[in-house]
This record gives sequence, structure tokens and C-alpha cells, in this order.
Amino acid sequence: MSIVILNFNVKDFKTWKSFFDADPERRSNAGLKEIYVTSNASDPNDVHLVFETNDVAKARQMMESPDLHEYMEKAGVIGQPSITILNKA
Repeated sequence: MSIVILNFNVKDFKTWKSFFDADPERRSNAGLKEIYVTSNASDPNDVHLVFETNDVAKARQMMESPDLHEYMEKAGVIGQPSITILNKA
């Protein structure tokens, strides 16, 4: 089991969240189980996502997909997300 942590900024959290909520199938198909969807207490447009996965390669493939990057741009993601993958002990 691995933990995937994503961090990125968005133009508007509510707008981004509506796109995120409308796209659960993509994450499920990539083997990602949602643990936390959070934003920074002092900056709600600073988003942090935490997932569990049993298939890091499948998760990476989704995260590198041009289709996902296009969707994220439409949702208002600014720049490239920071991605951290941890092995669960």
C-alpha cells in the first residue's frame, strides 16, 4: 500500500471542487482511494489531496495523462502539482 499526496494551487476552490467531485471514476479507475481533500486554513486555494493506492504505476499513468492535465486546467489548477508518493509501513 502506498500513499499519494498532491499539492497545488487553484484559482477558486469552490470551482475546482465542483470539477473534482464530478470526476470520481477517473480516480477509481486509477486505483486511488480518497483519504483527504483539504485546503490550507489560511489559503483555501492551496489544495492538498491524500489517496491510498495498491498500484503506483497505474496512479502515475493517470496523473501524467494529457487528458487529466487538460481537465485540471479547465478546473482552474495553477501550475504543476507537487506529487509525493510514500510507501506505507
